[in-house]
Amino acid sequence: MKALLQALIGLSLHDAASAQGDQDTSPIKVSSDFLLQNWQTDQGLPRESILSLAQDGHGYLWMGTPQGMARFDGVRFVALEGVASLDMARGSVQRIFADNEGRLWIATRRSGLFCYSDGEISSMDSSNLPASVAIDSVAQDGAGKIWVTRGDGMVGWLQKGQFIPTAQLSKVARGPMLFGLTADTDGQLWFSSQDTYGRLVAGQPIHCTTHKGGVISLAPSPKGGVWVSTGYDLRRLNPDSEEAEQIVVKLPNGPYEVSAMHEDHQGTLWLGLENQGLFLLRNGSLEKVKGVSHTVNAIWDDIEGNLWVGTDGAGLYKVRPREFKIINQADGLPSDAVVSVCEDWVVPRGQGVARILNSGGVEMIGRLGHNSVSAVMGDGHGGFWAGTTGGRLIHQSQNGDLQSTRLWQAVDGPQIRTLYRDDKGNLWAGGFPSGLFFFPADGKLAHQDLSWHGFSNQSVTAIAGDATGGIWIGSSAGYLFECKSNTFQRFDSSAGFNGFPITALLPAADESLWVGTLGGGMGRFKKGKVQFLGDRTGVNDSVITQLIQDSCGFMWVGTSRGICRVSTADLEAVLGGRIQAASAVQFGPSDGLLNVECVAGHQPSVWLTQSGMIRFATSKGVVSFDPTLMPVNTHPPPLVLEDVLVDDHSVAIGPGLKLPWGYNKIEFRYTATSFVAPGKVHFKRWLRGFDQSWVEDGAMRRAVYPRLTPGKYLFEFTACNNNGVWNNSPCQFAFEVVPAFWQTAWFRAGGMILFAGLISVAVMGATRMRMRRKLARLEKANVLERERTRISRDLHDDLGARLTQVALLSDLAVESAATPPGLKPQIQEVSTLVRLAVQSLDETVWMLNPQKDTLAHVIDYVAHYAEHFFQPTPIHCRLEICRQPPAYAMPGKLRRDILLLVKEALNNVLKHSQAREVWLRIAMRGPMLRITVKDDGRGFNPATPTLRHGLENMRLRGWAAGIRVMVRSRDGQGTQVTFQMLMPPFKWPAKKVSNPNPKSETGRIA
Repeated sequence: MKALLQALIGLSLHDAASAQGDQDTSPIKVSSDFLLQNWQTDQGLPRESILSLAQDGHGYLWMGTPQGMARFDGVRFVALEGVASLDMARGSVQRIFADNEGRLWIATRRSGLFCYSDGEISSMDSSNLPASVAIDSVAQDGAGKIWVTRGDGMVGWLQKGQFIPTAQLSKVARGPMLFGLTADTDGQLWFSSQDTYGRLVAGQPIHCTTHKGGVISLAPSPKGGVWVSTGYDLRRLNPDSEEAEQIVVKLPNGPYEVSAMHEDHQGTLWLGLENQGLFLLRNGSLEKVKGVSHTVNAIWDDIEGNLWVGTDGAGLYKVRPREFKIINQADGLPSDAVVSVCEDWVVPRGQGVARILNSGGVEMIGRLGHNSVSAVMGDGHGGFWAGTTGGRLIHQSQNGDLQSTRLWQAVDGPQIRTLYRDDKGNLWAGGFPSGLFFFPADGKLAHQDLSWHGFSNQSVTAIAGDATGGIWIGSSAGYLFECKSNTFQRFDSSAGFNGFPITALLPAADESLWVGTLGGGMGRFKKGKVQFLGDRTGVNDSVITQLIQDSCGFMWVGTSRGICRVSTADLEAVLGGRIQAASAVQFGPSDGLLNVECVAGHQPSVWLTQSGMIRFATSKGVVSFDPTLMPVNTHPPPLVLEDVLVDDHSVAIGPGLKLPWGYNKIEFRYTATSFVAPGKVHFKRWLRGFDQSWVEDGAMRRAVYPRLTPGKYLFEFTACNNNGVWNNSPCQFAFEVVPAFWQTAWFRAGGMILFAGLISVAVMGATRMRMRRKLARLEKANVLERERTRISRDLHDDLGARLTQVALLSDLAVESAATPPGLKPQIQEVSTLVRLAVQSLDETVWMLNPQKDTLAHVIDYVAHYAEHFFQPTPIHCRLEICRQPPAYAMPGKLRRDILLLVKEALNNVLKHSQAREVWLRIAMRGPMLRITVKDDGRGFNPATPTLRHGLENMRLRGWAAGIRVMVRSRDGQGTQVTFQMLMPPFKWPAKKVSNPNPKSETGRIA
């Protein structure tokens, strides 16, 4: 019906069309400078006919279709059709408009106007705008008002959901075409219908202009004013005077030709022509975009600069400038694979040398076609040097003269794969699998063989010169050489090199050197040391084949997986510790670049031409591009939390969400709308209260968590675009997991109180039991002490008194004249034995008496005993006793052991030393008691064997009591016996106390 209607109107307007004059019949250029990506139903697009396009504040791309509308985030399509709104789907969406507040206005052909806001679709059904009418267009003026045109030509604006009519446009414009509304950059409204257009001021049409026989289309210009298509020509309304029309270009095929028109943010005007596809206005003429041939219904450019095209039956297209030009067999090369490139010179693998022409094609250098060339280098005068796989170096001058020399005498000599011309014009040639040669800049083929400097058993894989005149050479063995003033210096593993072949060298302005290796990644050599960055470069490959710097501060990296771009400043910041990792951009099919493999082992294989183009030699041809025109996406991707599912059921996303404790899992679905390279959008997330820190998720757009413990949580996520630009304002969603009644604070508090009460009762019971046991032990100890006191008192008062009486009677019997003289010695011996028994009894009473269980009593008793022990002897006893000993308790057994050890030492002095003086020293050093018995007697040699066992018995007694016994003696120099013990509760370390054989200072066992 549409085609028939157009035909009828076209016949009726035939005369008017003829009045427009002859059309420009010159052929229209077909441009292949654009990269197209097409989505149809096979790629997930819900419908292949798209009538309208718009982008909302979240970054979603919206498409109006005859069956409703669909949403696209770059990866996933979501259809909002019958399930979302049956009335909207029935009405056929013909225009979607996004206002300044993020709402979507949906104009339908049969079901009125709808509004989409916060995930809800609502109908704007009112008395003046019933749901059954057609809505032609929607626009927003500079004041923020939403204006609508009905299918009958009535125009008006919306106030609180009510349509306020202002004018009937059908009175000034007639015809079957839709009434269109558009707003320019100043917020001024324009209208059009059939052959008439004009402005709307206060809702009234003014400055109406009619082009008889034409069909008007309007498009605002970001530079101001509007574009007008009459169907026969394209006109520009001057921003300063909208009535002044300027014809820009003729249109070729009649009034109904223009189906869509849009000027993007870069100032390029795009047109969709009926059944002819997509066109653009460039340099004053129309160019057809190759690859789009269907009717274009809608054109839109997003905030990242992508152009979107909706077609009638061919789906959705994304149009971007083709930045990469690949020169291969299609352009005249004998093979796709290229091994070397220098300026316009190209070396196809094994096929001579070719030259890139200004037209983009190539021509082969006929005289070199039979040579298997492996490297090419321009001579700086219009000619070039070519190295061959047979070890021959060929020079072709600008006028075509050829000279050649063979660097090796053997026919199958090493290949010349590496060529470099330094600032002085000298040529350096590297061989494979070995060899290095130098050609002076005099133009002759005489050369110097430098292989003996370390290149006789390894190939030269990279050569570069720095600003100071130094030449740097990389080898297949992973060594870096510096040649300066005819002196070579080698840098190897001692400088940090990892043994991987060095295939790329790039001198920097700060006298450092960037190094690329086959398998070891990229690093920087500076001041005699190299630092490799590993995966901190952001480059997704450790096989680095080419390095080159552009004028914009970016380093271009060729790898076995393609071509990357990374900021040199970011790499330096990584090495300086200012950032953790750089962000590299990997170019691939989404950028119009095939999956290429950059060439390794040949030089030069990347070149920055005099015109500013960078050219890479790859497995698919020469990749050529202008680095200054490569877009850098600085727009952080908008973040959208699309859905929250609890046990696979969607819940309302809003503040104050509370989840019951008994669910099994919670899932978050989110996205980031970036359309340049959606596959390169990376995400990271953090569920605060569960995750320890940010979790890197790559391209994953969902996160699933198990059942969470009751509490408050905050889910955050953010994303970066294809250039590594992160959105620094993470999307946040707070929620709470509600505890069960036994998980609540009051229940836990009650349980804790009850538990604490039970514990208190148990503790009190245990405490009472311990107190009872302790009292029982104290009572038992008191009984023992009373018994010890009684025994010591009875021994002293009874047995002691009786023994003293026996001694006195014995003394009287010895003195009595009546005692026979023969009995007096025996009686005297009895008296002596009785007195010794009294002394032993006194010691026993002292040990039994609990009132003497202190350190002070021990020291006092031992000193008193020593002093009385030597009184009847010629040995003088000297005492050195601590005045105020600490208040330590001394059990009776320990007091007894100390006394017996001291007695043994004093007896030894009296029996064996022949000393004149003896010293008894008692001192405290912290918790350690030290008793020393020292004499000035004859001493003894510890190494001399003896049958006496006094010292051994003394040692065993001391070890059993925890007392260390140390003996030091030399012939003629006296003897010193030292007893050391720790006061209770201190103890010697087990490894020392358990040693039964402590040694004296002379090495003899004490």
